[in-house]
Amino acid sequence: MSDYKLTSSDDVIEIGTGRVIPSDMRNRHRIKFDAWIAAGNTPDPVDPVIVTTDMVKAEARRRILDNFPEWKQANMTARMVELNKIRADAGSWTANEQTEVAAIQSAWDWVKSVRAASDGLELSLPADYLDDGHWPAPVV
Repeated sequence: MSDYKLTSSDDVIEIGTGRVIPSDMRNRHRIKFDAWIAAGNTPDPVDPVIVTTDMVKAEARRRILDNFPEWKQANMTARMVELNKIRADAGSWTANEQTEVAAIQSAWDWVKSVRAASDGLELSLPADYLDDGHWPAPVV
């Protein structure tokens, strides 16, 4: 066990006191830490991040909301209600309405693919779950 422990930021923890030492090179505790390192000592490593299903779900939600904020999702849902009423009343959609339906369905298909990716990641909980390679490309 060491006198110091690294953190995921530039701060360092002094183990004996629990003091968080900032990366400010003028800080007297940081000066002491730097001297300790210069003397050949090694701090304890950063604790590994334990990925949880909640973390994966939060990332899925972030990605969905980045592409389709709640207001946009509500608007798409409302528009589909209108379009379904039009089809019920008129028997079919115009070409423009069919294009609208296809675009809305494509958006929802993408949301479902993000949720499916999240479901898979929740089973394996990889440390690199934030990596874009695990997730569907954003809709443009």
